[in-house]
Parts: sequence; C-alpha cells; structure tokens
Amino acid sequence: MRFRVKMQALLDAWSYLSKVVVMRTATSSDGVEVTAEGDTLILVHSDRETGVRVRIPQVEILEEGRAFFQLKSLIDSTKEFKKESFIEISTKESSQVEDKLTVYSKLEGGASGAMNGSVHSIINLFDYVDDEELQTLVVPQRVLKRGLTNTFFALSSGVKPQNLALYAVFVEIESGSIKFLATSLNHFATYTFTNQETNGISTKLKIPQRSAGILEGMLKDIHDSDATISFNEGLLRIDTDDFSFVTRQKDEEYPDFQNMRIPTDTAREIIISRSSLYEGASYANNYVGQKGLAGIITIKDNRCYLAVEDSNGGCSARYNMECTAMFEGEYTVGCRFDIITTACSRVESQDINILFPEIPGQPAYFYPTQNSEENVLFEQILATSAIPHKVKAIPEEDVHASESER
Repeated sequence: MRFRVKMQALLDAWSYLSKVVVMRTATSSDGVEVTAEGDTLILVHSDRETGVRVRIPQVEILEEGRAFFQLKSLIDSTKEFKKESFIEISTKESSQVEDKLTVYSKLEGGASGAMNGSVHSIINLFDYVDDEELQTLVVPQRVLKRGLTNTFFALSSGVKPQNLALYAVFVEIESGSIKFLATSLNHFATYTFTNQETNGISTKLKIPQRSAGILEGMLKDIHDSDATISFNEGLLRIDTDDFSFVTRQKDEEYPDFQNMRIPTDTAREIIISRSSLYEGASYANNYVGQKGLAGIITIKDNRCYLAVEDSNGGCSARYNMECTAMFEGEYTVGCRFDIITTACSRVESQDINILFPEIPGQPAYFYPTQNSEENVLFEQILATSAIPHKVKAIPEEDVHASESER
C-alpha cells in the first residue's frame, strides 16, 4: 500500500476516529485500519462494541492495499509540520513474521519515520453490520444531536441505577415523532421531535451509554445536514457526510418508562421564570456545596423561596422570587439545587412549569411553558429528596432577594 494525502485531511479524520477509546482486550488493540482503494482512503477505529469509519476522497493512491497501525503515533510525530503539507505513507510486509509489516511515512520537507503494523485489524465491527439486512431512516443530523445532548446528561450526571438495562439512551420512533429518553436515580429526561418524516417505521432503539456519549460528541447541530439511521435488533449504524458510526444495541429488554411518571392530577403546579430560578438555585447551591446543608423550596402566596437549612434547623441563606402558583396554601419540599440548575440549563423556554409531588419521595416534573420554534417538546422529571421541611423565618436583612426585588 502506498498513498499521498494532506496532513489536514488526516487530522480531520482523526478528530472523529479519536472519539472511540478502544477497550483493549486479548482480541482488540487501539489501532486504525487504513484501506487505500481507488481514490479513497477508508479509516476505521473499532472494538467489539462500537466503531467509527471516515472516508477521505480524492487521495493519490499509488498502490492499493490495507494496513493496521497506530495512526495517533504518526500524527503526534508530525504536529510541528504545516497542515497543508502532504505526507506519503507506504507499507512493506515482513518476510519473516506472518501478518506483520512496516509502515513508512515521509513528509514534505524530508522528515520520515517508520513503525510496526499488521496486515489485518483484530476487530472491525463494520464487517458485521455491513453484511446485515438493516432498516433505514433518514433524519436531520441536528435531531440526533439535540436529542442525545438533552437526554444523555441525565444518565451521565446522575446516580447510576441498579438496573443495567437503563445504562442507555433510548429512542422511540413512531409515526411523525422521534423521542429520546434517558434516566438515572436523579433524572428522567425526554426530548421529543414532532412533525418528523419516519416513513411508517415504528421501533425502539437502545444506544448504550458509552456509545451515546461518543456519538453525541461527533454529531453537529446544523441545518441542511442529514443522518441515515440503519438498524436491526442488535446493531445500529449512523451515516453522515463526515463519518459513519456503528454500535451494538443493549441486549436487555426495553424498560417500561410509563411506570416512572408521576400522577399529574394531584401534583402542585407553579410557573416560574427560568432565569430567576437558575440564578436563585445557583446562589443557594453555593451554600449547600460548601457546608453539605439541606436544600428547601417553599411556595406561598405566589412567592417561591429557595432556602438552605442550617444545622440548627434554621436558614443560613434564602433566595425569593415571584411565581404563579396553581394551588392555594403553603407547600414545602426538600430538593437538590444542583439538579435544579441542570434542569434550567436544559429547558429552552422563558418560563418553566414545575409539578411538585403530592406524596413525599416522588420526583418533581419540569417542562417548558412553550414549545421551541422547531416543534420540539422537552420534558424532564427531576428527582428530589421530597421530604417536607418546616422552614424557620429569618430576619429580613438576611434575605437575599432576586434582582427584580432590589
């Protein structure tokens, strides 16, 4: 094998390939399979669970072939050279050791190097998926990007569930809608796209946590760019103009998410400014984080009080703001302010509806007051400690008011 290619093209390809940190085992190695064919380079970084493939077109192929070697080492050794420089890579098979070869590299300017490689890669997951009969669906790339971004955080930032089947981002595709779901013991987030063309396909996909994180990091939130989803019961492949991604789906049975929802008919609902709630929760969380104190929310007379309970049962800090309460009387519940700030940063509307549970121990339910411009409905269930507290009154001069009250 022998070819000439711009360093910039290899760097662009590596920006995707490097997202897969190959899990090294006795049957896998952290190398890249490079195939020179026609006028195209095909690069694959894969293990038995997930993989990325990038094609570089319009390459000067002097001799077709295939090799498996450490592309990262080659790139690291050429960082000081200009990205516009061309590099020539060639291979020579060993006459003494079967399946081994030497990879030679030569940059414009005279720099050269050599490394060991092999004729074949140990594992290439694309070899499995390319031979399978798959269903396909074309969707905007930003649908996948935003769906994963706004649900994956719930899995990655929360307390891990004991049920291994939940270590995934789930995608429900039905007529006209695509819904993403992820959960931990602290969060349950869904992000639904409506008015989508699904070609009559109805299915449920299970993207493992590791694969979902890799894919989310590679996708782009841009207009006029599509992604092709190809799948069967066990495998999933995503193709864009820049890369192809493949993963095995979770083996476990698809969870029953309906059991995770709270009764909304008995919940206590408020509407509150997202920016005010974020500011107040961030302020209160500074006290909680420093001292390990309990967080408390109190709703009374269309006011929302975020309080931090001190060791004596009183308040060491309090932040209050306006809200619209859909119920009468006073309501107090324990909470985690770090989870509230996370919820506020994920919701896109100006105001947030919050459904607080009637029964202590159940989660609170956050969702935007308005849908976004792209007919996106975002909804999030937010688990709290949900243990009622009695909040002591504190002197007015010690109360930290929101900007609108100063």
